[in-house]
This record gives sequence, structure tokens and C-alpha cells, in this order.
Amino acid sequence: MSSATALRRLPAWEAARAEFLRTADPAQAQAVIAAVTDAVVTEAFHAAMPRGAPATLLALGAYGRGRPFPHSSVELLLVCSSDGELADLQPLLPGFTQRLWERALSLRCAARTIAAALEPKAREFQAPLGLLERRLRAGGRLPLWRLGGD
Repeated sequence: MSSATALRRLPAWEAARAEFLRTADPAQAQAVIAAVTDAVVTEAFHAAMPRGAPATLLALGAYGRGRPFPHSSVELLLVCSSDGELADLQPLLPGFTQRLWERALSLRCAARTIAAALEPKAREFQAPLGLLERRLRAGGRLPLWRLGGD
């Protein structure tokens, strides 16, 4: 089931669909898809991660640009400062991804240290190139300047 199928169950989706049919403005539809997805992803993060969890959640790709297509995957990267924090995060990941799968989101999710995310051989999100189109979604603020901004 695609992300769009899951999101169609939400009232905001039907409002966005009606607005798109009225205006034929794809940018507006993409903005609503991003906003509804943001709400689902942020809720799942806060439900699965205890306060102070050692991760920052980033949206990547078209979703990271705030311009997802109705049937595109939701690309997420959880970033930690150290290998120790990443080890602490690993047991929390199944609960987080399960919540998103239950909402039937088409999901691409990874967890990395900042150093690993910047390695040229990390190909899951065409990293580090994919980090140029990121948006902070949830979690603690790591030294994201190391990723080239924020």
C-alpha cells in the first residue's frame, strides 16, 4: 500500500484533494501531502522514542524538500553523534518503523552516526548528496552544521 493510500484515510487528505480538483495547483497538493506526512511521522517518533532519545530525525529526498508525490516513499534518516548512541537507538527503531508501517507508509528509513551518514559509500539515500535536501522533523538538535547547514 502506498503512502498516498494511507494518507487518504485522513480528513486533511480529502480536503487537499478537493482543493486540488478546484485549483489544479500541484504545489498546494504536495504541501498538504508533506504536512500530513509530517504529522504522522512526528507522532510516530514521539510515541516510539523516549524523551531525550539520542537521535535527530531528518526527512530526505522529495519528502525532505517538502514536495512529495502522492505515491513516493517517505525517506527518513535518524542521525546520532556516536556509535554508542546508535547502539542505544537500535532497539527503538522497530517500534518507530512499525508505527509508520501500520499507517501504511511506503518507508525508507535508516539510522546512522553523522560520520557514517557523510561517508561516500553510504548509498541508501545517495548520501551525502541526499543530506542537502533535508528537513529536521524531530529529536534533539545534533551539531547539524557538520551536515552542511542548520
